[in-house]
Amino acid sequence: PLSGRNEAMDVLRGVAVLGILLMNINSYALPMDATFAVSDQAGLIDQMVFAVVSIFAAGKFMSLFSLLFGAGVAMMVERRWQRNEPAAGLHYKRIAGLLVIGFVHGVFFWYGDILFYYALCGALLYPMLKLSSRNLLWFCIGAWGLALILSMGCGALSAWLVSMAPEGEQVDRIFDNEAELMRSGMLGVMKVRAVHWLVLLIASPFTILPWVMALMLTGVLAYRAGWITAKRAMRDYKLLLIAGLAIGLPIAVLRTLIVLMGSDVLEDVLYFPLNVVDAFLISAAWLALVMIVVKQGWLGRVRQTLAAVGRMALTNYLSQSLICTMIFYGYGLGQFGQFGRAQLLLFVLGVWALQLFWSPLWLMRFPRGPLEAIWRRLTYGRLVQAQADTAPSLQNESAD
Repeated sequence: PLSGRNEAMDVLRGVAVLGILLMNINSYALPMDATFAVSDQAGLIDQMVFAVVSIFAAGKFMSLFSLLFGAGVAMMVERRWQRNEPAAGLHYKRIAGLLVIGFVHGVFFWYGDILFYYALCGALLYPMLKLSSRNLLWFCIGAWGLALILSMGCGALSAWLVSMAPEGEQVDRIFDNEAELMRSGMLGVMKVRAVHWLVLLIASPFTILPWVMALMLTGVLAYRAGWITAKRAMRDYKLLLIAGLAIGLPIAVLRTLIVLMGSDVLEDVLYFPLNVVDAFLISAAWLALVMIVVKQGWLGRVRQTLAAVGRMALTNYLSQSLICTMIFYGYGLGQFGQFGRAQLLLFVLGVWALQLFWSPLWLMRFPRGPLEAIWRRLTYGRLVQAQADTAPSLQNESAD
């Protein structure tokens, strides 16, 4: 129920789920090695689109999602503890349900799924919630340090492997004919998708998992300090917005220039650690901007629509995969590799329009999105589901 939700978190979640498509559209529609780079043959407009999206979106909205996930887990668990109710069983049921959803999404729909990794990190997060904020801060700092060290080491290893390859051999491409396979039938698509998902899973302990864990821990601390729930003073959010952009933008620009200059060694070694830093800083600026809008009461109808999108974040995130894969994969319209980055923005706008349209309409009739309802049913079961829908003490548990 709306009375039990935090509008600021819903709006922020809505911004995150829409914004993340700016990056994900490249993975849906282009070969993997083109997801984070731009071809030398790309036109000026495509290069400009790549630069803008790289600076303002690459990793930023995933970071927002991760912050919100950590905050949501802390909200649910700590409120149950305050009522002297057990929380571990409920938490791990939710995590198990998310793990299944993420696995199905990654293997059978789109290899770039993030939910599977959220479930793994969420399982580790629970025992840390028993720590005080001061002690949790040390774990958070350690997670950030580990994310930076491992990402730089992984990049250095990648650069070394490239240097060891015979001259002229392409070593950063798993499939030479990826575009053809993705435009073929179900078997070709499944082959590419399964291999890419497995490669990302193997690399995840050195790349995505430490990064996500650091962000979730930061989200818990931000929730406890009131940053994510719009409880800080307006001055705090203005300072965060200025600081996030002032420090994050130069780093993001530097990272983007390294890619555009085509320096393979620098890109391999520095891209990911730089992205870890600039994504967090600019995502903090996005967070501050949304909190300012909410606290000021600006953009009333737009804000309400974004909140509706955020309340259906799981449904909207997964529906983006369903829509885009049906457009670009061979078992759909087979348009994989047929559009440049500027043209792909039109697909992004189309999906945004659909989700901004259907989310408020759905929530006028139902209390939560369809996949949110399934996830909740997997967690609570039939009897507890009915009780949870009417018990005021459980109204806020849908916030994560």
